[in-house]
Amino acid sequence: MNSLVDQPLLTPDEIAQLIASGAALASQVVGQINQRLNSGANKAALLGSGTEFDDLRVFQFGDDPRKIDWRASARSQERLVRSYRSEFQQPLQLVVDRNSTMRFGTKKRLKVTQAARLSLWLAGIYHQQDYALGAFLLEQNATVFDSRVGDDWLNLLCEALVSPAPPSQNSAINWDAVLTQLVSDTPTGAKVILISDFRSLNSDHRALLTELSEKRSLSAFLISDPMERDPKALLGRDLIWGPKRFCVDDQESIARIHQAYSNRLLEIQDLMSQSGIPLIEVCSSLDQFTLSLLGGEYHE
Repeated sequence: MNSLVDQPLLTPDEIAQLIASGAALASQVVGQINQRLNSGANKAALLGSGTEFDDLRVFQFGDDPRKIDWRASARSQERLVRSYRSEFQQPLQLVVDRNSTMRFGTKKRLKVTQAARLSLWLAGIYHQQDYALGAFLLEQNATVFDSRVGDDWLNLLCEALVSPAPPSQNSAINWDAVLTQLVSDTPTGAKVILISDFRSLNSDHRALLTELSEKRSLSAFLISDPMERDPKALLGRDLIWGPKRFCVDDQESIARIHQAYSNRLLEIQDLMSQSGIPLIEVCSSLDQFTLSLLGGEYHE
């Protein structure tokens, strides 16, 4: 059997590197990340407010002296401060397309593999910020992971995100059902990130997208393939998709493919813009994710 079907999309080392890369970026420029990926009426809203006592630790340079616990310090002979944690942690829901159209790739990797890589990198960013992480995997039998915290939960999400590629043929995503479930299940102030090629998304979904973005911080990443962006290399080649076979035999065919993708990209950009959702295109051949990507800049 094809190894793409049987094997995880990424190795344990690749998973660890992507998580670590995201966490390192988050520790350096957390404010810029949140600003670039926020949308909706409740951009930074947490589910609640207030803090509760977490633990005592040794005083470090830069700590607020008002947090020193003098009684505990006297007992231990060390200056100790009281650390606190938020009573409520903001949830993040990664909505990741694993439909058959994502099992496509002409250079370096499949689109579904790039979606997994991007998801892991983003998970590293928000795990570093103590978000409660969740995932909604869009495939033949959609799977929902509620938002939770902790390293063990992160490892479980990673395993699901890199599970073997989806079948080459299945039904299109029912975006009405997906968006309705997100509106119903994700709380006000939650962060939601859509990662897909948005092949079956259209203007009929604008109302649900707008409703979802109004009370949540919503952003979207469109995963594209190099040949979709620039199909000239397809000239003279046969394309096989399931039972269908196409021959790209002249410049007119290339122009039609390029125009079709350009029209589709403009359609999705317009849909997201009118719904108040920032859209970032990510090519499947892109190896390194950086802060500039979150600003909408594309680098091959």
